[in-house]
Amino acid sequence: MWTILAHELKYYFKNRQEAIYLASYLVSIVVLIPFAGNYDAAKLQSLAPLALWIALSSAIAMAGTSLFKRDQEQGRLEYYQLTPISMEAVVIAKWLGFFLFISVPLLAAIPLAGVLYGLSGAQMGRYALGLLAGAVSLTILSTLVAALTNGLAKAGAVLSLIVLPLSIPVLIFGAQYCLSAGALLGPNLWFLIGFSGFMLPIMCIAGAYSIRASN
Repeated sequence: MWTILAHELKYYFKNRQEAIYLASYLVSIVVLIPFAGNYDAAKLQSLAPLALWIALSSAIAMAGTSLFKRDQEQGRLEYYQLTPISMEAVVIAKWLGFFLFISVPLLAAIPLAGVLYGLSGAQMGRYALGLLAGAVSLTILSTLVAALTNGLAKAGAVLSLIVLPLSIPVLIFGAQYCLSAGALLGPNLWFLIGFSGFMLPIMCIAGAYSIRASN
């Protein structure tokens, strides 16, 4: 598993243009909304969760389209099935590398959002925690759907159509967590953590089964 994770991180490091493209996409959405109208400070702060969560969910849906595709084309998935490592470990290693890849541009976009939307340091910390918890849930969903649609023609369009509707509960609870002023470990954050804990074994088992069936 750790060898596969190291391979994934090495791939993302060598293909830094993907990270640059993803960061540019996130930044463009975050920057666009404040300049779309004449908003006061209170309105801008209320729009910050909308901008960040829409940017995060759509970026993950786009980036996840090639998660298993390149391994399918290079024959790695067939090779993994001939090795002692379980396919569940392959799926979780792919997901973990994907999550780490997503987290870097996400954390880079939060200070920019803080400046544009007038967020305080405490608010930015809350947003960072909520968005990272949401990124775990959304990358799990994207990895699961990518595994289930592996081998299908035009799987990228199918993945986006499936992932975005499934992301709605995560977006609702995540945005509410960012807007709330209660305890840092509030119920909305616990929902995101619980959702990730519930979906992680489903991702491993269903994703591994689907990959075996498609190869």
